Amino acid sequence: PGAFAADFTRRFASSCAGMSPEDVKQGRPMSDCTSAIDQLCKLLQDLQSDGVTSLQTDSTPRPKAVADLQAWLRQSVERCIFKRVGPPMWRLYEQRSRAEDEKFAEKVSSLSVLSDADLLEALEVRKVFRSSHVEAANSQGTNTAETEASTSEASAGFGAFHMHACEDFSGGPYER
Repeated sequence: PGAFAADFTRRFASSCAGMSPEDVKQGRPMSDCTSAIDQLCKLLQDLQSDGVTSLQTDSTPRPKAVADLQAWLRQSVERCIFKRVGPPMWRLYEQRSRAEDEKFAEKVSSLSVLSDADLLEALEVRKVFRSSHVEAANSQGTNTAETEASTSEASAGFGAFHMHACEDFSGGPYER
């Protein structure tokens, strides 16, 4: 099993270097890993079965002990394989997603110049779903960016909108 795992790791790392974007898109790296994990689990199960039936002394595991270990076998093999092939696999998916990641970063950057209130207004989010600190700043004519900066992160964002909505709809399906 150790030789199989080492051989797979070497083959996987070298195949990643020449893998086409289409192969990555179709999930070939993950299917290769899953296949290797299945094979390695089978090798280990066969080895355990052979060891239990051929040697029954006090120093060898009993069938119940081996059965108890079965529950942990797949998880252990997955950890072993993904620990070894994680970096090359990460680089593959990172290269594949680079353009999308850059586009997302641009959107985040362009939206960061807007205040929460302006963004919610542009998205036509109903006032009932908006945070009370943003609405208070708007009604007082204060700079919402300053008001938002002074509030804790725990009260900002979607969670605050959701909590506010739950409070406004008491007695309905949102009742706690």
